[in-house]
Amino acid sequence: MRKSLAATLIAAAAASTVALAPAAQAAGGNVQLEFYDNKHNTSHVCVQGNNQSGSYVGNCWDTPGAQTPLSGWWWQIGSCVTIQGYDQSWNQLWQEAYRLGGSDGGTIIFGDAVPGNYC
Repeated sequence: MRKSLAATLIAAAAASTVALAPAAQAAGGNVQLEFYDNKHNTSHVCVQGNNQSGSYVGNCWDTPGAQTPLSGWWWQIGSCVTIQGYDQSWNQLWQEAYRLGGSDGGTIIFGDAVPGNYC
């Protein structure tokens, strides 16, 4: 079963009550990601792309609830990130590539039924 993955920018500073980004902001044009699982079928997500230093990196997170901040990682605005979703047994459910927009220090929300900006 393939899950539609898309993203929208929460136009808020890191200190906003809307976004879950930490108070510290990375230098340059970088954002953090947050994953929304409205269908409740994704147990893990993995993201690969260019970090705030321009290095190609990746990491995986458990997604125990409907909303999971992918904390501690910053991604370059304008770059493409690849995101995969997995079930509890690490069987891949879906994969998308997304070009990140936004403003420095903001948070990108990924989830169901939100217009996307695909690579």
